[in-house]
Order: sequence, then structure tokens, then C-alpha cells
Amino acid sequence: MLFLFDTNAFSDLMRGDAQVLARLIGLPSTDRVVTCAIVMGEI
Repeated sequence: MLFLFDTNAFSDLMRGDAQVLARLIGLPSTDRVVTCAIVMGEI
């Protein structure tokens, strides 16, 4: 499965939010997490 992080999710990840980290750790290795250029520009 592919997950596209929006700005809020990416910000939470950068802050070390426990829920986001737990979700990422629990993902199968075949899943991918990505973001887009717009989010990178906002960050």
C-alpha cells in the first residue's frame, strides 16, 4: 500500500508523534510512505 503524507502528518512525524511513529513501525516492509513537492515546500 502507498501512503501519501500531507503537511500535518509530516509535521507530526518530524515532532516525533508517538501515534505516527507507531503506525510507521507497524507497516509491512512492502508498504511505502511518500510525500509530495508541495508538502516539502510548505515544510
